[in-house]
Amino acid sequence: MFDSRSVCLGTAATLVAATATATATARAALDSPLFVSGPMSRNMLAGMFKAPTPPLTLPGATLLSAHGPQKLSDLRGRTYLVSLWAEWCAPCLEEAPDLAAIGRKHGGPSFGVIFVLTGSHKKLDLAAAQALLAQRGAGDASLFVEPDGGEAIMNALASKVYDAQSRTILKKDSGVSLPCNLLVDRHGRVRARSFGAMQATVMKAEAAPVPVRPLTDADKARVLTQHTAWASPVGDEFAAALAAGLLEKA
Repeated sequence: MFDSRSVCLGTAATLVAATATATATARAALDSPLFVSGPMSRNMLAGMFKAPTPPLTLPGATLLSAHGPQKLSDLRGRTYLVSLWAEWCAPCLEEAPDLAAIGRKHGGPSFGVIFVLTGSHKKLDLAAAQALLAQRGAGDASLFVEPDGGEAIMNALASKVYDAQSRTILKKDSGVSLPCNLLVDRHGRVRARSFGAMQATVMKAEAAPVPVRPLTDADKARVLTQHTAWASPVGDEFAAALAAGLLEKA
């Protein structure tokens, strides 16, 4: 059973996991779209990625990995799609197999996909986190784990300011939300991020926004049987562009 605090924010399912951090409350504006021109400006998945305000720096916290201690701050040389996730986040688990498939298809010298477990309520270690991803068909993904249920990565990178609708419903100006996906360029700079998992079925329709409400157990079970936009032609197009150096041109 997943944590009952998971919430669905429009087409993106979001969980408010902590009170606003000092960084979040200091933000004066919402994140702004990164891809405002060029072919990706018409890609709905790319449109979810926005440049953080103010810019974010990858933390130097030491993480666990199959290759020993790792730091996100050491990421260099490739464009990375970094997925921040936790076992209590149903949308995180929903998009995990689709993101792993993107990594298998498009990963190489210029592009890679990395999963980072952060804020684990069960304090999963590397083996347990790998086993959980394997259950979702993502067992071969590159995985980093914040030890002992640490929240440093989540607090540093997944804090957001809510729009007017969300503030009214959640009664918060800001908070920490997962899933949060980052685009990191070959110089180790966080260029953009997105919150929530966009379902491919929702992406196809220009319907009215889905009301914000807590996810029921039935919602969570249904979420885990669906694919996200990463498994659609739109996701494939976006990933191929990232692998071809999109962030160097944006």
